[in-house]
Amino acid sequence: MTDFKDSINNIKFNRAVEILKLERPVTEISLKTGRNKGSISAYLNNKTHVTKNFLQLFCEKFEIEDLDTFLSKTDLLVNGNNKYLYRELSDGGYEIQVPLIPFEAYAKYLDVFNDAHIIKDFKSIVFIIEKIEKGNYLAFKVSGDSMNGGLIDDSPNKSVVLGFEIPVISWLDGGLKESQYGWVILTHKNILFKDIIGIDISLGTIKCHSRNPSPEYSDFELSLNEVYQIFKVIKRFF
Repeated sequence: MTDFKDSINNIKFNRAVEILKLERPVTEISLKTGRNKGSISAYLNNKTHVTKNFLQLFCEKFEIEDLDTFLSKTDLLVNGNNKYLYRELSDGGYEIQVPLIPFEAYAKYLDVFNDAHIIKDFKSIVFIIEKIEKGNYLAFKVSGDSMNGGLIDDSPNKSVVLGFEIPVISWLDGGLKESQYGWVILTHKNILFKDIIGIDISLGTIKCHSRNPSPEYSDFELSLNEVYQIFKVIKRFF
């Protein structure tokens, strides 16, 4: 079967659909354009060539005055097999769209992580940040109050946080020194949201600390051999 993923019209159409962030793209595009769902699905999966006439109809129905201008306002940040949509805002900041990983869905994330690190089947969420850095971004929905000590930089249960991954090579070389909002630590068994208050280079361990003063949230040592990824929390909302 012919694959039209390299067709310029297919590329433009699929990119525009990504930017629009439609919840049910096949249904919504079908309703607005009057084309059947099978045709829309074929376009989205690059099984059929997107015609110039359909592209014009799509732009008209979704109020896109100039498709090239619309697409030029949004760029792709590529990290391995994963791609993140972002665009520069008029005030100089950036809007970035990243996958959202609920703490409760960590087992599902591990399956994805072990499958060529391709993040899929998670909904996306948008953050506004001051600058874009080349690397890996993920958002997490927090479960629990371990990092809620009641202060302005603390994060209560069900907070949504944006993390920027610190490469493994930097863990023992100054990459884990400080974070205003804490760190999301992905281990072999679970996902943690903690401050890192100590690093033992000789043993390859970190000391994890909770901001909640309750006795149940005591400090503990964690071997970095048990850790897959560490994300520095750079943005939050409640």
